[in-house]
Amino acid sequence: TAVDVIDNANLSGTVGAGEIAYRKIDPGQTLPYPDGSFDKILISEVLMVLPDIAPVLAELSRVLRPGGRLYCLNAFGRFQIRRGYERKSFIIRLLRRFGGDVPKDYDTYIAELLATNVARKQFYTIDEVHAAMKKVGLEIDETISCCRGVGFSLLYWMQFVGFCFGKSYAVNFSMVRFFLLKLLNTVWPARDDSVSLLIAAKPSSTTD
Repeated sequence: TAVDVIDNANLSGTVGAGEIAYRKIDPGQTLPYPDGSFDKILISEVLMVLPDIAPVLAELSRVLRPGGRLYCLNAFGRFQIRRGYERKSFIIRLLRRFGGDVPKDYDTYIAELLATNVARKQFYTIDEVHAAMKKVGLEIDETISCCRGVGFSLLYWMQFVGFCFGKSYAVNFSMVRFFLLKLLNTVWPARDDSVSLLIAAKPSSTTD
C-alpha cells in the first residue's frame, strides 16, 4: 500500500511478486487504516515538506504494529556548505570576491534556499527527528548515511554557486552527470549525513 497527497492511482499494479495500491489522502487527514496495520513503513523525503512532523510521526506510530519498523529517508540540510561557512572556505571567499551574492551565514542560506522551493518547508536536524520519534513511542535502531562519496558534496556546492549568482534552486541533471557523480563516489568515498536513513522500531510491549 502506498499513500500520497497526490493521486497516483494510475501507478497501482504488480511490483515484483506482489501488488501495490496507491491511495490519495488530503494533507492533515488521518491514515485510513486501523491501529497496528503494518509491520514495515517507508517514508521518503516526507519530513522536509512538513511544517510540523509530530502529528505525522504519531500517526505512523499508530498504524505500525508492535515490533514493526519505520524506515525514514530524509534530507537534513547541506552539511558541506555549513562546514564551508564554519571554516571560512576558499570557495566562499572566492565567490564573494568575484561578486557572488553570498548569504552571510549558513542559516541565512538555508532559509533563502527553502524560500525558493514551494515544496520543502525546512530541514530538520537528525537529533530533532530522533527526539520527535521517541515522543511517539518509537525507538531509534540505526541511522545510516546515504551520501557515501564526494559526489553529493560536489552537487551541493554546484547548487550553492548557482544560487549565489542566479538564485536558481535546481541543478540541471543529466545521465552523464549522474554517472560522473557515481564514479566520484566510488573512487573518493566520504561520509556525509546530508541525506540519511533513520530506522526506528515500535516496542513489542510497553511498561509503565
